Amino acid sequence: MASKKDVAEHNTKGEVLVAILNNKPDFAILQEQLWYRIPVNYKPKHWPPQWVAFYHTKVFEQAAYTVQHYGRVRDIRQVKRRELFPNEFTNPKSEQEYHQGEGLMSRVFYTSSSGVEQQLALFEDGPEYEVD
Repeated sequence: MASKKDVAEHNTKGEVLVAILNNKPDFAILQEQLWYRIPVNYKPKHWPPQWVAFYHTKVFEQAAYTVQHYGRVRDIRQVKRRELFPNEFTNPKSEQEYHQGEGLMSRVFYTSSSGVEQQLALFEDGPEYEVD
């Protein structure tokens, strides 16, 4: 029988991963191809996450230093960089291993500056998440 500590850890560990978006091409991949990558070497201690939130760095100008998009993780697989970027010239990073959040989200939520959540349909159809 699981202890209260085991149950508490199972219910909370790895629930949310805050991923850093530090360039617009990665955000475009997230929007258009529905995946995000994390180098295997940087896998968080609490893995896998149930949700992922995207922290925007200064390159996102007015959205800099905020988390405006988040969603539920669907599937994660381990792949080499050359599989993620088949058109990229072979280079020393080509064999690097990544965790790919594939089919990552069906919907992403946006929190406005007033703190009101609005659903932003950036991704393909899937289960709906209600927003009050």
